Amino acid sequence: MNPPAELRSRAWQAYRAGDRPEAERACWELLAAQPLDPDAVYLLGVLALDAGQLAPALLHLHHASVLQASNAAYHHALGEAYRLAGCPEQAASSLLEALRLDPAHAAAHHALGQIWLEQGDRDAAAASFRHAIRVRPDYERAHLNLGRVLHEQGDLEAAIACFREAVRLQPDYAIAHNNLGAALLAQGRPADAEASLRQALRSQPNYPEAHCNLGHALLVRGDPTAAAASFREAIRLRPDYAKAHFGLARAVEGQGDLPATIAALRVAARLQPDYVEALERLGDVLMQQPDWEGSQEALRRVLALRPEADGAFARLAFARQMVCDWRSRTADLERVWADAARRLEAGEPTPVVPFQALTLPWPAERLLAVARSHSRPLTRGAAGGPQSFEHPRTRVGRLRIGYLSGDFYNHPIGILIQGLFARHDRGDFEVFAYSFGRDDGTPYRRRVEAGCDQFRDIAALSVDEAAQRIAADGIHILVDLMGHTGYSRVAVLARRPAPIQVSYLGMVGTMGAEFLDYLITDRVVSPPERAGDFDERLVWMPHSYLVNDHQHPIADRPATRAECGLPAQGFVFCCFNNSYKIEPEVFGDWMAILAEVPGSVLWLYASGASCEANLRREAEARGIAPGRLVFVGRRPIAEYLAQHRLADLFLDTHVYNGHSTVSLALWAGLPVLTCPGSTFASRVGASVLAAAGLSGLIAADRADYRRLAVSLARDPEALRRLRATLAEGRDTCPLFDAPRFARNLERAYRAMWDRYASGRPPEPIAIVEFP
Repeated sequence: MNPPAELRSRAWQAYRAGDRPEAERACWELLAAQPLDPDAVYLLGVLALDAGQLAPALLHLHHASVLQASNAAYHHALGEAYRLAGCPEQAASSLLEALRLDPAHAAAHHALGQIWLEQGDRDAAAASFRHAIRVRPDYERAHLNLGRVLHEQGDLEAAIACFREAVRLQPDYAIAHNNLGAALLAQGRPADAEASLRQALRSQPNYPEAHCNLGHALLVRGDPTAAAASFREAIRLRPDYAKAHFGLARAVEGQGDLPATIAALRVAARLQPDYVEALERLGDVLMQQPDWEGSQEALRRVLALRPEADGAFARLAFARQMVCDWRSRTADLERVWADAARRLEAGEPTPVVPFQALTLPWPAERLLAVARSHSRPLTRGAAGGPQSFEHPRTRVGRLRIGYLSGDFYNHPIGILIQGLFARHDRGDFEVFAYSFGRDDGTPYRRRVEAGCDQFRDIAALSVDEAAQRIAADGIHILVDLMGHTGYSRVAVLARRPAPIQVSYLGMVGTMGAEFLDYLITDRVVSPPERAGDFDERLVWMPHSYLVNDHQHPIADRPATRAECGLPAQGFVFCCFNNSYKIEPEVFGDWMAILAEVPGSVLWLYASGASCEANLRREAEARGIAPGRLVFVGRRPIAEYLAQHRLADLFLDTHVYNGHSTVSLALWAGLPVLTCPGSTFASRVGASVLAAAGLSGLIAADRADYRRLAVSLARDPEALRRLRATLAEGRDTCPLFDAPRFARNLERAYRAMWDRYASGRPPEPIAIVEFP
């Protein structure tokens, strides 16, 4: 038999050479000769630990530490085995013993740091990793893990320094390059992040985390196609990688593929059922389908996992609002405001977004506070941006007007504004449109494109690139047509790419933003005494602020009552406003009206089966037969306008009036009854009716609204006269006089520029028509 010293040497040589079977044979031969040899027992434990065989590893290493209790290396290895076995207390005890025996044991300091990190004690973990580095400055893993802790603590600059040191010490250290890329991305440096992540993949091509992080960097850089490819590669390497599926969802959403977005989000949520971020995004995207039931299910799952998720609750409340599910409305409104008030107190954006707030029965001061909370962070973000634009107060040539919107297509905003651009006086004005929405190929899109001097599609540009494009075009007045609605680009406005910036049409209320100078409005929707409800300076148009067009086609062939599901006889009340505008109070008024007019029906825009069922249930609860509600689906605009001939009276909603729906109803010759409230959104109907010469259809209050509706239903002659007034005045009334509107709007633009050019700050402007 070989001497013990020779066997011991053979075992260690084989281990270092990577010949694990030979090392194990030598250990057992040594133990046969010397049963209590601590080195042999220790090496058997290390071999088992390397092989992932934790039970024998613990047995051998514990035995070795008993045989030679003064050996720090044995206690360190036992601590590592306990850590991997999920026994942090025993692991820490063994490692602390190793450090008592040898305070300069760098690996023990490092392993102890890993335990503290796994336990969530980042301060203790950082201290242990720093101890390891002091003992051994070239310990690349300690630099790596200290960087991880610092990243989690939010100290990105220090984390980046640690990762850079790790890759300096080991240039092909893939995980350090990956973590460096992730930290650079978190610091807002996507180009640098991309370089580090590509280096990680050169060192380790089959590294799913690096592919995933690269996808996120490419997303931030505005390349969703390349990002999607990176996420798909991460998924190929690791099919159960929930984070990569979530990233893929973001990428394909950026490509406009909602079905693929939903599919990827569903996979992420299935792989990781408690993945709140994926569920919350799924709820948001399903709203866009729109799939209100699916959205509610996803958001309810979010709240089951995280009841305090106030953003998810606000969106769930809006989803209920969309399907007219009012069973928890009082409690919903109370919580939405309580959550908003708490965020306002903390100086944070409210969970309820400004557009949703406009649809709620809230006073103007709340709406202003909500809007400000969402605009102020954009102002702060712009202050740290890379650009600062200089705007001269003199100009050469025409006044350049830029219109910014994502709705230049078959959308209510696109329908209303499509004819404005071509009507601008080209002797004094040069018109630019900046579009970040989809091109649906409809005549609305083509008419906008044809009406502008320059039509720029900026959908693929980043915020800074879009702002640079607008500034480079020398725009004098930038008109935002969206505000805090839809996929807006308000952050572009925060960069101040134009010297004068104006809110118009899309946001029926204040933006609460320092970077918007004016709001185009009128004295009906924004009486002078309510100027304090707005942060912008008000520009009062002489009639209605609402732009219109007098070229809306109406189908020659009228639809029949039977085709629309209407009864052959009976008075037809209608409201084609979106379902989120219908609230319990106005619905109660409608049911009271139906009760007073036997045989009448209420004709509504169909928003899905759930909405219809909810409204029929609410009607029955108010004593009205559910069959007296009739629903109609979406139709091409010409057919939609033609169907108005079958209705007798359009009943406007209260909190958030119809805008395009009301003006189009009047264009089609259908009288509209409205009841104005105290906010901009609740007074649009009154503005439109006044400009159409029908002020008699503006109710004084809800009781008057009900009285007028019933009175008109009982007085066919009065309705005939109203229709005649509409028909006679359609081509001459201010509401549909598009050239007249354009001239008045140009007066507003000139007044804005004149104030700016003379060095005066923005002030309220009242536009006066000249004979």
